[in-house]
Amino acid sequence: MISLKQQFATVSLIFLAACSGGGGGAIVGFDNLNDNGDYDALQSAGLELYTEHYGSGPTLISNLPAGRHTYSGVAGFTEHSLTTIEVSDTIVNTGSTANITPSYMSGDEAIPEPLVLGAIHLDMDFENDSATGVIKNLQSSIGYEIEGEIDINATILRNVVSGTFVGDLNEEGTQKVVAGDVTGVFVGSDAGGFYGDLTQAGNSASDADGFFFTSRNR
Repeated sequence: MISLKQQFATVSLIFLAACSGGGGGAIVGFDNLNDNGDYDALQSAGLELYTEHYGSGPTLISNLPAGRHTYSGVAGFTEHSLTTIEVSDTIVNTGSTANITPSYMSGDEAIPEPLVLGAIHLDMDFENDSATGVIKNLQSSIGYEIEGEIDINATILRNVVSGTFVGDLNEEGTQKVVAGDVTGVFVGSDAGGFYGDLTQAGNSASDADGFFFTSRNR
């Protein structure tokens, strides 16, 4: 039987390359600082993102930006039991990111550290209500080598994004396909942050759900 950690280590986050064409004006470039970091560096970056948007509420629809913008950050997959879209629901229902525990990223006595962390990049096209993205540089907390990326395709509806992710990964020579749903909410007065969830599908090679913290690239 494949262990949960073995299943999880196959998860990768997809990286979205910015397009040069299309409407909505020029696209701000991606923040690539997390694309080559190890597990500890990604964990530190994730906690910085948590702190950056601590206490922010869901962005008012009238304050969403126009055109196309990119968001970059850190995504994690965890063996900790997450309810469906736990991060997004918590922000929407309580009105604040302060009610998201940083232990998702750091771990504590009750919540283990994420099994896998990776750099996540998203291209938000507010003009056409679409979002694409990638999770890359997957780093395992237990030393597995993970090759591949996870692609994201989603739709923007008001201040919420929903869609799917899929990734064909190679974990220590074993090919695995992970797939599931992406849900996220824009936070801050001008949508400076974007937090959300990665929920594994029933036929995914992993049952470790995930979360992500990102900031808009300026």
